[in-house]
Amino acid sequence: MEKTLPDIIEEAYTLFSGYEAVRPLDICTHCCMSFENEALLARLPVREIPLELLMEYNDGAATEKTPTNEMKHFLPRYMELISSFDFPSHSAEIALKRLSPFDKTEWSDEELALLHTFSLAFFEKCLSTYPLPTRDEM
Repeated sequence: MEKTLPDIIEEAYTLFSGYEAVRPLDICTHCCMSFENEALLARLPVREIPLELLMEYNDGAATEKTPTNEMKHFLPRYMELISSFDFPSHSAEIALKRLSPFDKTEWSDEELALLHTFSLAFFEKCLSTYPLPTRDEM
């Protein structure tokens, strides 16, 4: 039986639950995100992170490569939001930009398999949802 996107998201929350985001987070707190929002993002349960807060984090200035544990900690929420076409960025095409510096060797086989399964399921959803919804219409 093929896994549904909600099943894949639940699996992601379980698989990545061992990763923690350690402060200070990889975000500029001088002008891009307040210290208060950075602290809030670090302490909120991942499932409860609001789209706007994750977007502020994602679109703000950061180092060239976010620490692996930090990215994997937030990844299930990214996946959950994206699966609903709520992209945590000002542009859908860069919603997962923080993943680009990572090498394949930084992921377990189980993590890679889950990301592959998610990408196929999300692509299938995109193909079956035309025209793609825009944030204004949702």
